[in-house]
Amino acid sequence: FCKANQLTEHTFYYWRKKLYGGGQRQLVHPVVIEDKPKIKSNIQSVVLSLPTGITAELPAEMPAHQIQNWLQALMC
Repeated sequence: FCKANQLTEHTFYYWRKKLYGGGQRQLVHPVVIEDKPKIKSNIQSVVLSLPTGITAELPAEMPAHQIQNWLQALMC
């Protein structure tokens, strides 16, 4: 790859580290969402703050599969 693109090995690794990070890896924590909550509440909505900086406010009564669909779409 380096020869084909006229790059030195040092330059290749520099840019790879800069673009893809060479520091700490983000941890992914799985979340279990139950379709039927175990407690009753007056909460009208749930606010999700994602690591990407996106904040989403969803209705508290939204089914778990719809929340999962929204999360997958927002994390793309």
